[in-house]
Amino acid sequence: MKKHTFITLFIVLHLFFIILQIYKQGMFVEYLYEKQHLEHKCKQLIARKQKLEQQLAEFHNPDSIKQFAKHELGMLPVQRKQIKKLST
Repeated sequence: MKKHTFITLFIVLHLFFIILQIYKQGMFVEYLYEKQHLEHKCKQLIARKQKLEQQLAEFHNPDSIKQFAKHELGMLPVQRKQIKKLST
């Protein structure tokens, strides 16, 4: 009777450890997919950050500001005859 109980317990424990090993491998694969997804998202965000930094540098450029004022806002350069002196 003891031998039969030992063999049953031995087989059940081995099956339990095999199931735990399979579960561990599944979790490992799931975390690898999640890591890959996050790395891809990180690369996209880095590219977006670089693009936005480039746009910011372009917006600080005086020539770019002048062209925007001319074309988008319809502004013209100020001429001397348009300037009036104010007396206080």
